[in-house]
Amino acid sequence: MAKTKTDIIKEYLAANPNAKGKEAEAALKKHGINAQYFYVIKSSLSKGKKPAKKRAKKKAAKKKVVRRKIGSAVDVSVEDLQTAADFAAKFGGLEKLSAAVTALRKFQVK
Repeated sequence: MAKTKTDIIKEYLAANPNAKGKEAEAALKKHGINAQYFYVIKSSLSKGKKPAKKRAKKKAAKKKVVRRKIGSAVDVSVEDLQTAADFAAKFGGLEKLSAAVTALRKFQVK
């Protein structure tokens, strides 16, 4: 099976992990690989090699639930707001739901 240019670069980097462009270009010239292509492949190979802590932090940041304070001390997530919007639609609209909540507060015992 014929080796691709990427395979050749991978083998070269395995043997010379600290190789720079001019050195690599001189060594890989016989395969028709220039320094620019070497750097493109080298950077794409190193993108998945971030430390585990950084990957975990980045993943945790993406999953963070946005919470906003509404009123005095109530935490409401985006999912909670979506559930409330769906319930309001089923109830007959936001005004009707608001009137029902106001009436419910009058009957609520503390």
